[in-house]
Amino acid sequence: MWQGKDLAWAYSNRGNAYNELGDNPRAIENHDQALRLDPSNAYAYNNRGNAYFDLGEYRRAIQDYDQALRLDLGYAIAYSNRGNSYNALGEPRRAIEDLDQALRLDPGLAIAYYNRGIVYNNLGNPAQAVEDFDQALRIDPGSAFTYYNRGGSYGRLGDHRRALEDLDQALRLDPGFAEAYSNRAIAHCELGQVEGSLDDRMQTLRLGGIAAKALQSSLRDRGFYKGAIDGDFGPASRKALRDWTTAGCPSGSPPAVPQRIKGFAD
Repeated sequence: MWQGKDLAWAYSNRGNAYNELGDNPRAIENHDQALRLDPSNAYAYNNRGNAYFDLGEYRRAIQDYDQALRLDLGYAIAYSNRGNSYNALGEPRRAIEDLDQALRLDPGLAIAYYNRGIVYNNLGNPAQAVEDFDQALRIDPGSAFTYYNRGGSYGRLGDHRRALEDLDQALRLDPGFAEAYSNRAIAHCELGQVEGSLDDRMQTLRLGGIAAKALQSSLRDRGFYKGAIDGDFGPASRKALRDWTTAGCPSGSPPAVPQRIKGFAD
């Protein structure tokens, strides 16, 4: 029967499972129990920080990552996760310091390159972001998130064909990735492919959720839509998209959905 430190690991692993299910309060309860059994478990502090991050409690997440690093200064993942939290708090310079340190400790940590790429995009440096996303994809070529964000960087650089290629690949890897459809619509638009843009925006609405609401909000801001921001694939939303297309897919079309942050590692 497990006890002591072995039982602490079991609680923390169960906490990770609850985190994957989106039940972060129960994840935190399990990490709390792990830390009562073994207060020296840096892994449990890191993973409880991940649960706080998902709840939007970035300062509490940082406190846990701090403690994980007091216990293990070589814990590259904790540096990456803390850097991601600083970025979420609007402190990009501190984020880059932590992500640089994570990569000094573990040059093969794909998520640290990924997160640093997002920070560089936020700082208005998409060329540097592309370099980090390139490196992340050399290590983890199956990441739809990374293709999606690199596509966004190419869009910012005005390279819409390469943006389209990356968003195509993101959707091959994850056909339900609504934000990628929304951003691919912009690439189609910039390349004069109006019908392709309309098709992708329709698919964004079909999938619903945050991306669909962002699209409705953008269309309303531009005078094409007057309905509720509810993510519903209804006749008013479809008509707004067709009206927008009839207008010729003009510049100032609905913008890219804000970058989606995968965020942390165990």
